[in-house]
Amino acid sequence: MGRVINQYFKRPNYFKIDGKPVFSIFSVNKLMESFGNNAEETRNALDYFRDEVKKTGFPGLHIQYNQGGGSMLSDAAANQLSTRIKTMGFDSVSMYNMGGMNEDYLVHGANAIKIRERMDAVLDVPVFPTVSIGWDDTPRFPSKGMSHVVHYHNTPQSFAAFLSKAKLFWFTVNWTSTLFC
Repeated sequence: MGRVINQYFKRPNYFKIDGKPVFSIFSVNKLMESFGNNAEETRNALDYFRDEVKKTGFPGLHIQYNQGGGSMLSDAAANQLSTRIKTMGFDSVSMYNMGGMNEDYLVHGANAIKIRERMDAVLDVPVFPTVSIGWDDTPRFPSKGMSHVVHYHNTPQSFAAFLSKAKLFWFTVNWTSTLFC
C-alpha cells in the first residue's frame, strides 16, 4: 500500500479527482475472495486504504469499481452491483470492455451506450464511460476466431464519434463541476 501511495499517487501526473488519487479495482470478485467473500470485511480494507492515503496528505482516495466485460445488466445483476457498490463504499464505476461482443464496431459502440445508460439509471455513483478502439482478445484465447473480434466499421471516425458521445454523456450526466487535477 505504501508503495502504491509513494511511487504512484504522489506523481504529479497521476489521475486525481478533487485531489484524491483514483484507484480502479478490476476484479472486485478476487478482492472479495481475499476477505472470505465478505463485503463488510472488504469495505473495512478499503476504508483502511483510504485512511492510509489521507495520512500522507491527500484529501482522500477515490476508489472505482471496474466491472469486467460489457453486457446489459439484468434487474438481478443491477441490484447486486448496486448493493456491492453501496456496501463496499465505491466512489464510481466503469467497465473494462463496455461494448460486449459483436463483430461490428457500430453495434459494439451502441451497446456501450445502452450499458452505461442502464448503469447510470440503477447506480448512485458516477459511471465513467468506456470507449474501446475495438476488441480482440484472440492473442489470449487462440481458440477464438474472427467472430469474436470487433472488426467491421472499426475506423478512426467511428471511434471519434463514440468518444464524442462518451464526453457528452459524462458532462451532461455526471460531475459537471468536479475538478480533475
